Amino acid sequence: DWSSDVCSSDLAARPPACPTVTIEGDAAFSWPGGSPVGDGVFAWPVGQPPGAGWYDIQPFGTNRHLGADLNADAGTRVGDPVYAAGDGCVVFAQDIWRGWGNVVRVVHPLPDGSVVETLYAHLDRIDTAVGAWITRGTLIGTVGTAHGTYGPHLHLEVRTTVGLPQGPGYGWLDGYTDPIVWIAEHDTSVYQSPER
Repeated sequence: DWSSDVCSSDLAARPPACPTVTIEGDAAFSWPGGSPVGDGVFAWPVGQPPGAGWYDIQPFGTNRHLGADLNADAGTRVGDPVYAAGDGCVVFAQDIWRGWGNVVRVVHPLPDGSVVETLYAHLDRIDTAVGAWITRGTLIGTVGTAHGTYGPHLHLEVRTTVGLPQGPGYGWLDGYTDPIVWIAEHDTSVYQSPER
């Protein structure tokens, strides 16, 4: 468990109540008891150490791709662990099939009071639940194939607009940002980001 080395947060000691986020509808939400302030630090959700030995096979924006498809240099295996990229609340965790398989969505509070959402898709297994406060480096699931639709990989999105509909994974880039760039800009570790 690498989380004890690179993942710490005051919020882990006093987790806030998680917001209710309406997916597929109104993106507005509020934190019960007031908005927590996150540390704004993110780490790679795959690899040991985080990001080591992984690359982005289909970068953000290529063919209007809304995420990054992360594969391991040594060959991605079904069951490889997937970790939370940052501290936050799980707002969605279920199997939605439709080319997505198991999906986990996490809302992360930032130091300026804003939020971002990360989405982890094609998981073989989900190891968290809606309403859970999780810290950076918490196991949230394992790499999968979206029920045999694709070869094993992690589809990762960073959404700057929280609560967007699930969508098809491709489309207009409004409300999304490049996960490779986002995490690299918010990662304080010495580890390398996945290569493009």
